[in-house]
Amino acid sequence: MNAKTAYFNNSKFGESDHTSAIVPLISENKQTGELFFIGTAFYISSSGILMTVKHNLFDKKNNLFENLGVFHFLPNNNYILRPIRKMTYTDNYDIAYLLPDQILDKNNMSINSPSLVLTESTPEINEQLATYGYPNSRMDKVEAHFNAEFFLGNCVEYHSNGFVLLKNPCFQTSILIKSGTSGGPVFDKSGKVFAVCSTGFDLIPGEENISSVTPIKPSFNLILEDGSGNKMSILELIDKKIISFSE
Repeated sequence: MNAKTAYFNNSKFGESDHTSAIVPLISENKQTGELFFIGTAFYISSSGILMTVKHNLFDKKNNLFENLGVFHFLPNNNYILRPIRKMTYTDNYDIAYLLPDQILDKNNMSINSPSLVLTESTPEINEQLATYGYPNSRMDKVEAHFNAEFFLGNCVEYHSNGFVLLKNPCFQTSILIKSGTSGGPVFDKSGKVFAVCSTGFDLIPGEENISSVTPIKPSFNLILEDGSGNKMSILELIDKKIISFSE
């Protein structure tokens, strides 16, 4: 039994593997039309709402990426590009919510998305944590090459004023957060998502990993707008059971 299987088997999700809800976030070069990987996002609602880190949405010059999308995985092992049409974030917190285009079946009915369960609880120090993302994935001229990886680590310390490069409250962990894993969900010992991968640091081999994850609870006041102009806070979407949540 590998680490990923063991972790999810020991969580309250039983033997279910919810990693199909975790997807690669991509953008398109508007000059060449080529797609490239940015990081990781994950579904938090069967209607298609996604979460990632805010810094995934901006390039090195702090310009918002154009033509954002995710590769949505289908049951037949195929995938399709799902464009992002709406997003919300705040300047001082490293979390963003994304609303993609609908996916329709042959009868023009909306297809539900797999989703992860959020929680506002926080882990104990030394509690085992896990994440899953898409580091070092790449595109060629014909197809995408996904490099999904699962990482375990522990909760080390809480930093109310940020930690190193990350300026918002966060947890320091020993999870290995590679480039491309940013935006991936961070699971507590029950298999629920309490945070998002924000930063990781390259260390000498053999040393304990140092990384920062941003708790999701302070972002619940953000407002998400749909394509029809309707606006609702994340907390309202949770209360209406549109977003998957468990205490």
